[in-house]
Amino acid sequence: MAFSNRAMYIPEFFGEGYLATKGHMIITYLDRDKKVVSGTFEFEAKNREGRIIKITQGRFDKRYNY
Repeated sequence: MAFSNRAMYIPEFFGEGYLATKGHMIITYLDRDKKVVSGTFEFEAKNREGRIIKITQGRFDKRYNY
């Protein structure tokens, strides 16, 4: 598996993108047989104009096919 240290947030209602400036992700569950990964995340992101937003209490459950 390949991982990157980059995150982006593009809200539809803003129509602009944000690039993560700091944050973290924690893998809480990994099933290599069923190819499922779960975790939590939070980060701060900044847009081109310098506006900063905070994403907190993020959670994901994802199947992968690597």
